[in-house]
Amino acid sequence: TMAFNRFAAGWIEEGQVAVQQSGSQTLTLDAPMADGLQLAAAPDPANPKVMLTIEARPKLGFDSGLEVEGVALYVVDQRADACRTGSGACVSVARRQAPALGQPQSSASVVPVGSTVTVYGVTVSVTGRTGNAFTVQLSGTFAAPAPLPLANDGGL
Repeated sequence: TMAFNRFAAGWIEEGQVAVQQSGSQTLTLDAPMADGLQLAAAPDPANPKVMLTIEARPKLGFDSGLEVEGVALYVVDQRADACRTGSGACVSVARRQAPALGQPQSSASVVPVGSTVTVYGVTVSVTGRTGNAFTVQLSGTFAAPAPLPLANDGGL
């Protein structure tokens, strides 16, 4: 389950979430359901209903068969024009969610240790790993892409 959905469900506490608005910061993202930092969110300053989410994705438990492990990047889009309902209430199952890189069901959106990517204005460098936690350096400000297409129901 994506970290954003775990947060929305109340499984992640506010203290386990970091926000990347601008500048640079170094964070350690812990494995899903662990006690440490679970989610880094980079909201678009022009519209905080759309954001880049960054979370640890180790080969662990149900994810032990993953092709690649590291830090997973997703775009969560709750803008009215991205909504499945057309009512403007773009929350829960109506919101659009998709990997920030590559296609749904691919590992292209998982950044392994030693790699750096820039996605929609945010640079993510995965610099290390301790146990099942990953150290990341984040910099920049997220600028949202066009709303995720409704025709491609590849959202998670």
